[in-house]
Parts: sequence; structure tokens; C-alpha cells
Amino acid sequence: MGKRFWVAPIAAFAVLAILAVLVLGLVIGFGTSDPLPVMRSIRDGTMKIDRADMPRLSFFTARDGILLAYRMYPAFTRAEDVDAPQPSAAPSVVAVLLHRASARSRSMHALGRALSQGGVAELSLDIRGHWDSGVHGDIAYIGQLEDDMEDFLAQAKKNHPDAKFVLIGHGAGGGLALRIAGGKLGGLFDRYVLLAPFLSYNSASQRPESGGWLSVSTPRLLVLRLLDRMHLHWFEGLQVVSFAIDQADHGILVPSYSYRFMKNMQPHAGYLGDVRRSPALVLVIAGQKDETFFAEGFAAALSSVLSKVQVRVLPGGDHMGMVTQRATLDEVLAMTLQLRGVETQPAQ
Repeated sequence: MGKRFWVAPIAAFAVLAILAVLVLGLVIGFGTSDPLPVMRSIRDGTMKIDRADMPRLSFFTARDGILLAYRMYPAFTRAEDVDAPQPSAAPSVVAVLLHRASARSRSMHALGRALSQGGVAELSLDIRGHWDSGVHGDIAYIGQLEDDMEDFLAQAKKNHPDAKFVLIGHGAGGGLALRIAGGKLGGLFDRYVLLAPFLSYNSASQRPESGGWLSVSTPRLLVLRLLDRMHLHWFEGLQVVSFAIDQADHGILVPSYSYRFMKNMQPHAGYLGDVRRSPALVLVIAGQKDETFFAEGFAAALSSVLSKVQVRVLPGGDHMGMVTQRATLDEVLAMTLQLRGVETQPAQ
């Protein structure tokens, strides 16, 4: 009697466990998102950037031995006795640029050029997981992007020991910049400039699926989040988000992110905590016509931390306009040069 009493519950538990494993297996194995139509405004805004004078790629070695790519822009200054501006050997301000999701450093070229001509040196990264930096769409562990930044900044600050540093991020790069501001590396930068940044999927600034820019595999994401909370990281290299890029561009853009990559490109859970922990001023700039975020939603999303952040909405600009349109370039230059206390001239 006693043995039969335990058989039924054990059998039921075994059946439920097997079903749970099968469901998890199906979600993990087949839970990919559907292909998206190309978001032309993002593609066209990227393709129209004039790259004729774009610097060549340089490389630095991260702690795991992988070469990661970046572009160097000198700070040009104009001496009274010289007609043409000359590159400065010791710039007073250095900006580190982080590109949007799926892209690479060349998407930041218009901004890099404008800041360079305005007297700011730039180091524009190909973030690990993009183009010439590591495996496309994936990283080894959550936190690796911060480790890369720490390695990169150690080199950059050695080369520019007296300069002030600004971190400027666009889109998902802005989300990563905010994550850095609120983390252990926050004190390495003197200012943070976030251009139409990703904050959170449930923030007031977030359009559903970023206005058609991305598609999330929700069942797979939920399963991986559950496993993550259980400290089980076996499947975090699986794809959970794909982007609305042209099939023809898959050789130059990243079509999807893994779970761990997606999570590392975002602010920490509770993005307001990142703002509060930031030791430096955070500036958020958005364009009124941004098709991936609700521009007017940034002020609402950050309303409880306005003592730590400034929010500005510029008329007319869309998402790519944040790194290409003249008004934004002038605004970013002005906010950057405030660190050295000089009057600014509009970008040329």
C-alpha cells in the first residue's frame, strides 16, 4: 500500500518534468523571430553619409586576446598664424563613440568629423560583436563589453593623460553608455551624451518593437530570462532579437543579437538606477520625428531623475538624424566643449 501511494505522484512528477523539458527544448530550439521588412529610413540615413575622409580602422587587444576595431579622429585647432586647421597633439577633450544596434563605427562618421573639426578628438569603436570586432551578434558573457571598455580606456587615457573624456552613444550604443555610467566604470568619463538611447522595453520612450526596427523572439526570451534568474547560462548564445536590415547588407551589418549580447547592450535592469549612480552629467538628445522611439517620452521616462539628467528634443530629426543632422552635431559639440570652458562654433 505504501509503495503504491508514492508511485502515482512520482510518475506524475516525471511526466510533468518530461513535458517541461520538451516545451523548453521546443522554445529554445525553434523560437526564432520572423523576418522583418527593411526599415528604409535607417538604411537610407546610413547610406547617405559621406565617408570619403573616414579614417582607417585601428585595433587594440582586449584581455581575451581578441583584436577589436576603432577609428581615430584628431582634434583640429586653428592657430592665428596658420590658415588651415592643424591636428592637436594634446587634445583637451576626447570623445568615445558607440554606434547603434547592428551597425559599426562608420555610421558615426558624420558626428566624428564634426567633433574633430570643432576641436574634439574621437575614438569611434566597432563594438565587440560587430563587423571587425569579434563574432558577429554574440559575446562570451554578460559584462564583456564593460571589460572591453575598461581595456580600451586604459590605453586611451595613457595616450591622453590630461584630457577629459566623454562617452557618446547612439540608439543601443546609448543604452550601453548608460549602463557604463551606472556601473563600475562610471567614473572614467566626465560626461555622457545619449542620442535617442534605448532605455527599457517598458519605458515611456519605447515604441513597440522599436517602430519596426527589431523583432523579439518572445517565447525564447522568456525562457532564457527564467534560466538566467536560476543562474543557468547554457543557452544564452541563442538569437533572441533580429533587425530590419536588407538581406544584401548582412555582410556589413549584424542581422541579430544573442540573449547575452542583447542584455549587455542595454542599461542595467532599472535604468533609472544607472542615471542615479552616474558620477557625471547625463545628456539625452532625441529628434522629434524619431521613428524608433517616442521622442517626447524621454522626459517622462526620466522625470524622477531630472536633477541628474538633461533631456532635449530637437525639431525635425529622425533616428539617423541624431548622428547626421547639423542641429544635433552642433548640440553635441557644444555640450562636449563645455568641459573645457570654451565658446563653440557650429560644425562645418
